[in-house]
Amino acid sequence: MNLKDFETTFQEQTKARNKRVLIVLSIIFSVITAKHILGLIITSILSLVFIVAFVWLRYKKRKKWLETDIKTIVAKR
Repeated sequence: MNLKDFETTFQEQTKARNKRVLIVLSIIFSVITAKHILGLIITSILSLVFIVAFVWLRYKKRKKWLETDIKTIVAKR
């Protein structure tokens, strides 16, 4: 085995090692990204549910006030 063969073998091993490292890093990055995206989706859904519940409760309270006002007006007549 001469120096040229050793250098070629070393370069091939280095390329293979670099590919493995890149694959592992890309998998880790994909998992982290997926978790963040899933977290954003869940957060947005919970925010929408909160907003809808708030609007519904406000509508319900306003409807009750209107019914009370109408009953008061009818009672005065």
